Amino acid sequence: PPSNGEDGAATAQAAPPTRPKAVAEAEYWLRSACSLGYVPAQLQLARMLVNAAMPSDSDRREAVLLVTSAAEAGHAPAQSTLGLAHLDGVWGLPKNPAKAVPLLRSAAAAGDADACFALHRCYKAGLGVSGNAGEAQRWLDRAARHGHRVAIAKGGDANAEHPSPMPSPRR
Repeated sequence: PPSNGEDGAATAQAAPPTRPKAVAEAEYWLRSACSLGYVPAQLQLARMLVNAAMPSDSDRREAVLLVTSAAEAGHAPAQSTLGLAHLDGVWGLPKNPAKAVPLLRSAAAAGDADACFALHRCYKAGLGVSGNAGEAQRWLDRAARHGHRVAIAKGGDANAEHPSPMPSPRR
């Protein structure tokens, strides 16, 4: 509604932006699923919050809490997403490759192609790890094996045989 400015003229106050009804409904159902402990919903809601047209600082903080909770629960896509957020300094987080690498390793161990490709980037550029061209190529090949299109375009060999860069779990 208009209000009177200091000079007495009517000025329009900006109304907060409204979201489309479908987005509001999706958020409602995702929040309901989160409250029931459905871990994948935490990641989806976090992505929805940060991918909004103009996410607020509180949206970013909530998104980080949600994706962190999902990552801690062992959800590989959330581990990859949080690792990439730390690696690239997005979602309101500072760049921190040292925090990114363990998350990316966990997600890569579960077969997450994005995490494999991110580890290729880390080893190629020495981000959070010592630079190592051989390790970078192994991660590029592994990402290609998991169908990562950029890894394939960059020459990742989906058929390459490398010894696993990660120890096998003991049984």
